[in-house]
Amino acid sequence: MESNIKELIKLSREELNNKIGNTIYDRLKNLFKALILFITIWFTLEYFMGYNELINSHPFILWLLSGITPSVYMIGVLYDSIKYKGDKPFVVVNISNFMLFLILLFIQIVVFRIFGFEIDCYYSQMFIFMLLAFLFMELCSVILINLGKINKRINELIELCILPLFAFSGIVFQFSDVSNRYLKAFLKVNPFTYIVHGFRSGFIYKKWYFEEPKRFAYFASICLFMLVISFIISKISKKK
Repeated sequence: MESNIKELIKLSREELNNKIGNTIYDRLKNLFKALILFITIWFTLEYFMGYNELINSHPFILWLLSGITPSVYMIGVLYDSIKYKGDKPFVVVNISNFMLFLILLFIQIVVFRIFGFEIDCYYSQMFIFMLLAFLFMELCSVILINLGKINKRINELIELCILPLFAFSGIVFQFSDVSNRYLKAFLKVNPFTYIVHGFRSGFIYKKWYFEEPKRFAYFASICLFMLVISFIISKISKKK
């Protein structure tokens, strides 16, 4: 058992190195590319689109960062699930994505401290949403991998929807700023919105998840529904 866990961790670290680079040069290069992309998004939104107001005493750049961090993790899992070829246990791929998520969260906390914001009790909520994000993405992975076994074209269509799905999950705009009723309705039913909002509740809004019980109940019901769907799709894929 212990040897299996060690092997799993070893394989996950190797997969993580494949993502971020095996050498210091590759890691710095990938970090620089990610930094340039983030700064470009932030600069465009703040200076060209006017998103420059303080949000609960936090500058817009921190608000944006706290939404992008969990989104990078979730988008990574979705793409890896769609492109999964079965050459390694998918749990290895998923754990490597979660390791990267932890690194990004650590960087985010450091950035918040550089801006002068203290670590408070609301940060503990981060662990709850990390667990929820991990469980939710595991369900997404099971469904997508088995859909790929049934018909690869289905996943090709889903791949086209990933970025639009996240674009309308409240990553770059506040839910309260949305006036269009159809977009607001989509945001309400989009489960990724709940994860993004949950992390911002701890870092920005300073609210506990139990202060919004209806949102939590909806997300829990979505997870239960996906659990049922994953069992059904798994059985169908085994017959193929």
